[in-house]
Amino acid sequence: KIPEGGERTSHAGRDYDIAQWYPQIAAYDKYGWDKSQYLGPAEFHNEYGAFDVNITLPKSFTMGFSGELTNPEEVYPESVRTKLEAAKWKTETTRIADYSTAEWKNGEDTTLVTWKFHAENVRDFAWSANENYIWDVSHFAPNDGEQPVTIHALYFPDKAEFWTNAAEYGRHAISYFSEHFGRYAYKNCFVVEGPVGGGMEYPGITFIGHYGDKNSHSPFGVIVHEVGHNWFPMMVGSNETNFAFMDEGFTSFLTALATEAYWGRYNNSYVWTEWYQKMLAFSNDDVRADIQRSSHWLAKTGYEEPIATHIYRFKEGHYGTSIYPKTAGVMYMLQYVLGDSAFEVAMKEYFRRWKFKHPYPEDFYAAMQEASGNRDLRWFFNEWFERTFMCDYGICGLKSETVKNNDTPVYKTSFHVYRTEKAIMPLDVEIEMEDGSKQTVWIPVDKWVNAEIDFDTTIELPAKPVRAEINPDGRIMDVNRLNNRTGFPKTTIEFDNTIHSINPIDSYLLRWRPSFWYTDEGGWNIGYKLTGSYLEDMKRFTFYNLYNIREQSLDYDLSVSHNFYKYSPMLTFDGRAYTLEGRKGYSLYFNKGLRRNYSTPPFHNVNVQYSFSQLMNREYLLNPFSWDEGRLHRMLFGYSYYNRGESWNLNAYATLEGSASLFGQSDFQYSKRTFELKTTFSLDNGSTVGFRLYSGVGFGNIPTQSKYYLSGASPLEQFNAPFFRSKGMLPTEIRDHAFSPGGGNVRGYYNSLFGADKMDAFNIEWKWTSYLPPSVPRIPFADYLLKYLRGSIF
Repeated sequence: KIPEGGERTSHAGRDYDIAQWYPQIAAYDKYGWDKSQYLGPAEFHNEYGAFDVNITLPKSFTMGFSGELTNPEEVYPESVRTKLEAAKWKTETTRIADYSTAEWKNGEDTTLVTWKFHAENVRDFAWSANENYIWDVSHFAPNDGEQPVTIHALYFPDKAEFWTNAAEYGRHAISYFSEHFGRYAYKNCFVVEGPVGGGMEYPGITFIGHYGDKNSHSPFGVIVHEVGHNWFPMMVGSNETNFAFMDEGFTSFLTALATEAYWGRYNNSYVWTEWYQKMLAFSNDDVRADIQRSSHWLAKTGYEEPIATHIYRFKEGHYGTSIYPKTAGVMYMLQYVLGDSAFEVAMKEYFRRWKFKHPYPEDFYAAMQEASGNRDLRWFFNEWFERTFMCDYGICGLKSETVKNNDTPVYKTSFHVYRTEKAIMPLDVEIEMEDGSKQTVWIPVDKWVNAEIDFDTTIELPAKPVRAEINPDGRIMDVNRLNNRTGFPKTTIEFDNTIHSINPIDSYLLRWRPSFWYTDEGGWNIGYKLTGSYLEDMKRFTFYNLYNIREQSLDYDLSVSHNFYKYSPMLTFDGRAYTLEGRKGYSLYFNKGLRRNYSTPPFHNVNVQYSFSQLMNREYLLNPFSWDEGRLHRMLFGYSYYNRGESWNLNAYATLEGSASLFGQSDFQYSKRTFELKTTFSLDNGSTVGFRLYSGVGFGNIPTQSKYYLSGASPLEQFNAPFFRSKGMLPTEIRDHAFSPGGGNVRGYYNSLFGADKMDAFNIEWKWTSYLPPSVPRIPFADYLLKYLRGSIF
């Protein structure tokens, strides 16, 4: 029986997408029998062969299939055969049939017909069937006079507006890949919309999810990617389980190239059509930048694994980042190293050698080296496929002076290039001159092979240089391109629309927007917000500057953060300085993540923080007695732990806090130690039960704003939550019923301010699903104050 809603072989009602539906024969290659089990990721490593397949279905169904149909006159009505013949050789899309509203006559949905297929040199056979397809075709007509390839698009009416170009997208993919990598080997290519998400590839047929979006070119990307799989691994039969980069990675590279060829090199990710998207200046992106952005994120965690890793030996859940985008980025770099024309020759040779065979990485390496003139590329394959080196080059020190060369004035120009990471690459340096002209200097990889980290050179230029930039076309996967050019780093300035933004790979992003706030004491505040960062985690800052109309004063709040991945993985710094709503202060915070695996717990974090705060105007406070005046200097040491299992998860943290006088004398002398444990359990009925244990004890002169509070977070903690910081933005009737989690968390006392020097509490809550709207709370809870010491009600 065909399962319903599966991933590979399934049906949804009377829509069928059938693959991996018969016993597979293990492939036998140069390493013997492939014994890898199918465990979910990757696909089968199959042998090539010829298939003769007969499928009997009701006459009302239309099919997509691998191979070619041998009895069209028995299964296609005359109108379909006539249209198929008339459309032959035409590259434009032709509508063959529209069964989307078909009402089949009695008997047509039960009368059986047998479809007969033959497929040569294929690794597999897959098929689809539905009674209500819209059916379009296009053709790829090669210049060599061979028979055209027919591209079929089978799709449904509800997303038809996005699928009307599906056959054209498929034709573009086949045409582009045939021209640049090797001729498509089959007579048909089916692009079939199915109810299951994602996309799946089989010889001559692809199953595409229920996609369609007017802003992101969907389903273009998925169609091109899945059609591209006909080259890797359908025609070049690599083993995806052992080396998925030779399948998914190469195809991701093909997808990016085809996207650039169709939509342009830049701004090829989105089309903004709505008025608000245009008014708010939504930013665009390009696939090449997106590839690198994903790869850099994983590399900087310190938990990246080599591309050439067996799919079942990846320790991390982020293996897809290494296999898909990073491999695509590495292939761009190989294209850069060899040159576009030499790279194309080498890829075609690899395709020619291993068409309908089973290559391994060493076969790919050999083909690329030999076809490019026996170039020694071992350094490249080692650092980019077998290791996890990062690449970071910088340039500085651009200087010039006027000299005479055969009585002709020229500019003697020098600059310095340096390397801060292990990976080496050849470099092109583009020098822009005062008259607008440009000249490129090539630095071969030989200058770096002996572990050199610096390179200086001097050249002569016809005009005065104003700027020098390495990696101008961005193909090198440089993790920090802020140092890729002389002078001030490239900066992109855009309006912060709070909805959509893209982090450019080659520049610092600075965003701005107006800002408004209100408090009862200060009245309306107007100003602006600035945010800046490179790829979200480097040199990041947020700055609020607000003018208080009633008091005619300025408030500000500046936060900065940085990822110190170069020194230690998962080491970050956060800093803050503010004069805000009657309080001023600053803080310095370092956090170090410790874990064996990035994506699989347990996770440990240790942190240290130094902070200063002082109350300047009590009238802003929600409760005038919730803060003590005086300078509060404090040091905090923290540890947190997270783990999870199949039906449970656990969070715990411990903090030591005390007064400190590193940068000033504290008016409070005290110490605190705090512990919290939270765990939840998922029950068989779909509900969850959560438990929380909280314990804190303090000694000395603890300021009121830092005491332990029965109902929730302390005033010092609430300062970081804008709506709980001061009176005003939340109406009184809402604020008096608002709850800020923390402390004893005894929610029955949410409207009181009970603080103590010691507090132990226990909380339990139960969450379950119901037919009520999501906005209606369904969380029974019980909170218990176990013990407190020196408590006061404010």
